[in-house]
Amino acid sequence: MVNCISLNPSLDKSLTIKGFVFWDINRVIESRVDPGSKGINVGRVIQKLGGKAKIFGFIGGYTGRQIQDLLKREGVYHNLTPIKGENRTIINLFDLTTGREIRINETGPRITKGEIKNFLNSLFHSLRKWDFLVISGSIPPGVSGDIYAQIIAKANRLGVKSFLDSDGEPFSMGLDAKPFLVKPNRYELGRALNREIKNVKDVIEGAREIQKKGIEVVVVSGGKKDIICLYKDSLFKISPPHVPVQSTIGAGDALSGGIAYSLALGSSLEDALRLGAAAGSAKVMMPGTKLFSNSLVKSLFKKVKVTRLNLWT
Repeated sequence: MVNCISLNPSLDKSLTIKGFVFWDINRVIESRVDPGSKGINVGRVIQKLGGKAKIFGFIGGYTGRQIQDLLKREGVYHNLTPIKGENRTIINLFDLTTGREIRINETGPRITKGEIKNFLNSLFHSLRKWDFLVISGSIPPGVSGDIYAQIIAKANRLGVKSFLDSDGEPFSMGLDAKPFLVKPNRYELGRALNREIKNVKDVIEGAREIQKKGIEVVVVSGGKKDIICLYKDSLFKISPPHVPVQSTIGAGDALSGGIAYSLALGSSLEDALRLGAAAGSAKVMMPGTKLFSNSLVKSLFKKVKVTRLNLWT
């Protein structure tokens, strides 16, 4: 089982319209509701791939009950800490005419010190040596920016391998705690290093700088561009297959979920990268927050190209 942290769960509402207009009514052609946030997305992907995921985080209010019901329907196990506040909602708008996406994210509820303490107690009571812990997404108001660093440091002492996928202060501070694996995209990598990432050379140099902090595996995603992975003295370029894109929402989480699930099974890093890339490709082929089929991932897995590069050139 892979443990996934989702401190700021959401209810994702995806609405499809045709020809967005201002100052008039926009009629919804199609809609769907899914449990959301990066940590939950990772858990859902792992479950879809045939694994078992356990979600830790905060849950509260009517929105929280909806999130729990949806997770239960998908068979995703969770140990979410109750809070007094109400979980957030995310609205995803898809315009069929322009092909554009608009995403509107609420900030999330304010978390109390007592609720944070309850969450940490629940999490660390459940973790066991050799477990895999995926830490991803934003943090809600009331939670300190060093929360991920705290969790990673404790996980390291417990012999738990942590996987960090976040942004801003929680990501930068989390790096100093030395997680086993990090997965920024190119923009997140640039923000962490306070410089622009323009090309593959910049990605590799940035990954090497991150690795020097004591992190074993650095995976940098790039949307339509190749994925770059640095592990010890090995450098990999992962080229996903070209597929028709319906929505990019959750693609990075699918990549994370595929890698985490595969590594937790004991697969090689190359196979884990290949599965993650296949899952990410499958996700962009789906509309909105809809997940892919396992059979689609298996077919794409064979088309992912993993190339070992020379790190010193």
